[in-house]
Amino acid sequence: MRSNLDHIAETPNQPDIFMTNVTYWKMDPVTGLATHQLTTSKITHHPLDDEYDLTAPEATILSSEKQLWKIQANYGKSKQNQIIIDLSGNVNIQQFSDLIAKNPSLSIATEALTFYPEKQYAETKQPLLITQPNSAVKAVGGNMDFKENILQLSSMVEGQYTPEKKTGETSPQPAMYKANQAKCQEKNNLCIYTGDVKFNQGTSAMDAPNILVYRDNSNIIQKILATGTPAHYQTINDQTKKPLNATAQKIEIFPLQNLMTLTGTAEIDEEQNKFTSDYIKYDIKKQTIMSLPNPNSLTTIFLPPQP
Repeated sequence: MRSNLDHIAETPNQPDIFMTNVTYWKMDPVTGLATHQLTTSKITHHPLDDEYDLTAPEATILSSEKQLWKIQANYGKSKQNQIIIDLSGNVNIQQFSDLIAKNPSLSIATEALTFYPEKQYAETKQPLLITQPNSAVKAVGGNMDFKENILQLSSMVEGQYTPEKKTGETSPQPAMYKANQAKCQEKNNLCIYTGDVKFNQGTSAMDAPNILVYRDNSNIIQKILATGTPAHYQTINDQTKKPLNATAQKIEIFPLQNLMTLTGTAEIDEEQNKFTSDYIKYDIKKQTIMSLPNPNSLTTIFLPPQP
């Protein structure tokens, strides 16, 4: 005859506590304000390993910039008294510009994530999909500092950005880019791409070891800064002509102004002409050199046509 004790001995890690519709707040001991909130439709405790299983967990975090982050998943497992929470199944992270915003300014989707509530930090080795207005990025592995609004992508970064259509102009072509790693800082509206970075848009291309992309609060690119030894830019303005090639230690492109500046061993190779200087300012749309710090600093080399 089997007793209840026999059953307990065979299943020593059976749940000893469960609760439904649970909400947990963590308060800042100095300000008395909530730093994060965790809700779950059901929480179950397993005494042997002192772990909690969470059903449909949702975390809400307030950043230092007063922006709101929400993390949702199908399942969660809490370890070390909620110091670490492993989330899995349709993990979705959303950033809201303020406490009353209805639509997220940024969304991140992955299948598994480790969340550290006390540190307001999360990390994953899984593939990620990041979406914002006008853009989408894929990567493998990354981490998020919710307090400082910093997102780092570990490897295989690939993205697409579609510029805003200007009045009276045709719809612009999307810009595609690849990099080994990326780091985006919300505070400065800046993303830093490193390791064999390549940008392509239509017939234009840029590559450099490091490319920095500056955006405004509406996610519109204001400036692209490429640095390298050297950085390289190429475009085909006329299908009947050779591509324009530009190299420099630093290349800055201002898309809204159709402007490009080259600094440090700057060189533009256009058709039969080659222009070299320490600094060159170039109008991309008009295909003309606009100005130089010193007219005498420009060297023009005329290349004879190839037979």
